[in-house]
Parts: sequence; C-alpha cells; structure tokens
Amino acid sequence: MKWVTSDFPGETQSCGAFLRLALLVALCFAFPFSSCADAPAPGTNRFLFVVDTSAGMKNSEVPLSEAVFDLIYSGARGAMTNGDSYGVWLAGGNNDTSMGVDTWKQKFSVELASRIALRVKDRGFKGKPALHTAIIDAVRVAESVGDVVVIISSNGDSPIQGTPFDEQLNARIKQLAPEMQRAKAIVNTVLVAQNGKFVAWAVNSPEFLIIMPDVPPRPIEQQVVIATTPPSVTNATVVAAPPPKLRVAANPIIITRETVDHEKQIVRAMASTDIRNSTVTNAAPAIPANTNTAPPTAVSTNA
Repeated sequence: MKWVTSDFPGETQSCGAFLRLALLVALCFAFPFSSCADAPAPGTNRFLFVVDTSAGMKNSEVPLSEAVFDLIYSGARGAMTNGDSYGVWLAGGNNDTSMGVDTWKQKFSVELASRIALRVKDRGFKGKPALHTAIIDAVRVAESVGDVVVIISSNGDSPIQGTPFDEQLNARIKQLAPEMQRAKAIVNTVLVAQNGKFVAWAVNSPEFLIIMPDVPPRPIEQQVVIATTPPSVTNATVVAAPPPKLRVAANPIIITRETVDHEKQIVRAMASTDIRNSTVTNAAPAIPANTNTAPPTAVSTNA
C-alpha cells in the first residue's frame, strides 16, 4: 500500500482558520479557469472526486471541507501531476456533475482547492446519499476513457455498491468505522480503473488522509503474428540466353597457290608408301627445303 498523511488538522470552529484564509486568498484572484475545461490531452492521468453531500454529512462539514481542500490542493498527495485532468461530483440527493472537468496545475492548486471547498459549502448538505448513482456514473466514465482514479469522500455510513470489490471494501469500512468516528475523520475510498474496469481499491485509516492502492500490472498483450507466403510467380519473365560467341582462330588460315601445291605433294607421298604403313595416325607434314624464294604473298579469294 502507498499511504500519505494529512498536514491539515481539524478545527473546532465552524470553519477552520486555515480554510478561511485559503478561501480569502482564492477570492482575490480572478480565476482564469473555466468550470469545464477542454477534454484532457491523450496520455494524461484522470481523477474523479465524489463528495458525499447528503444530509447525514452535516455534522462532518468541517472535516469534509478540509479533506476535500487537501485532496485538491495536494494533488491527491502527489498522485496528480501538472496537466492531469480531474472532476468533482457532489453526491447528495442526486449526483451533481455540473462542475465539469478541470486541469490540475500546482501553481494554481490553492485557487483550485478553495473553489471546490467553497462549492461544497454553498451547496449545503441535503437529501439522501447518492453514492450508488455516482458509482454507476463512474463505471460509465471508466468504460469511456479507459483509465481513471475515483476517490469517494464520505463518513462511511453509506455502503459502496457497484464495484467488483463491494464485499471486501464494505467489510474494511465497517471495521474502521468506530475508530474513524471517534477521530472525526473522513473515509476516502480509492478505486482504480484500468481499461474500463476497476482493478484495485483502498480505504484510509484515521492516521492517513488517503491511501493509493497497489495496482496489479497490466496484462501483456500477445501479438498474433500471421505468416504470409510470398505470392506465386504467375507471369515469369523468360530471358533468352545470349547466343554463343563465334570462336575465332588465333592464326587465321591463308589459302595461296603454294599452300595448295604443298597439300598435293603430301597426298602423293602418302599414296606411294608401303601398304603396310597405309594407316597413318600422325603424319607430320613435309617441311620444304630452304630456298631463296620470296615469301608468299596473300591472295584474296572468294572461298
């Protein structure tokens, strides 16, 4: 459990000195905010404060005002950061959601908290508790936005209904009720929603103003990988092989009159040899004797 303590003790007078001072300071400002701010930017945290303003909370007016002031002023004791969005509902007789959504900023925390405390005081305490209606509305908000932290401030007399933890949650409140009443402390019930569903809860004790529950880790989303086969080749491009290159002799043959006569002499010599040597496998060409004849001149033919 993550717990935080309160720095604002209760006052015996109808309105604590600190609260009066804070309200006076807040009234000196022009409140450069709208009661219904623009929709929160993606990725910001969302908080919803539900305040029980039924007739049964009249005797707890002072501690309730101080508790609500402290929750807004401290940003739920450090759980809120600059840019987080929050809304405040007053659940007495009916669930009053007319205050809309604001953006929390630390430099304006005193003004923001004072305005909420003043709204609670001006509205008064009347009607029956409307916590059940507020929780039903909170479930719809969670389903719409996905993640939200809901903080319910009451005296613990009205049971919590509409969550997956009603039995355990109400049993814990009933266990703490006698001690909370003796200390005149406000019961702050925290519900954490993830992906549109409540996943954790916590209830504070008299010593602590608020307790933030341990939220279970988000389930790991398994990504299904679909294997894709490459498309079959239907229109294959056939590339014709290039024609073989013609082989060119290293020493081109030159036909002349002398070469023809030389070939005839070889044929006559082969015909006049002994018949036993008629099979000639490797006949070496006869080499003509050295003469002073000029080298043959190439003659072009039409062969």
